[in-house]
Amino acid sequence: MLLPVLVLVISSSVFVALLLAVSKKILAREFDQPYFQTIARAEHLEFARLPAQPYAIGTPEEYYWLRIAFKCDFHYLDYLMKEAIDAPPRHLVEERFLAAYFRALMVFWILCHHLNLRETRVIAALADVLRYNANVVGEQTERRAVAVRQ
Repeated sequence: MLLPVLVLVISSSVFVALLLAVSKKILAREFDQPYFQTIARAEHLEFARLPAQPYAIGTPEEYYWLRIAFKCDFHYLDYLMKEAIDAPPRHLVEERFLAAYFRALMVFWILCHHLNLRETRVIAALADVLRYNANVVGEQTERRAVAVRQ
């Protein structure tokens, strides 16, 4: 009984470490300009209204509102990325990794909230994923606009 549990714990921790390392590498990509501000304003995304340093959530209403806002922003940006992507398949793999990373962060955020742990790092990481997705959408939109003009 102990051996299967040990194997499960070790394999899960290796998977999480791999997911974290790959996601950090993907999120480190630099863009020509901050496209996310334009996309966030145009599409009225909620994550862009967060301050640069996320604050501690005080009331349950703030927590639920922010969690729903992040989920909605993620799904909307995911839809826009699927519609705007005319890039190599490498981007599709990056999307899948970031989607898994986002979902893992959401689960971790729920755990942190219910265990009364600090949530600010998780919120900042979620905002980074959304910022990256908005930058990808903005970059693809810019490329399409340039191609249409020519």
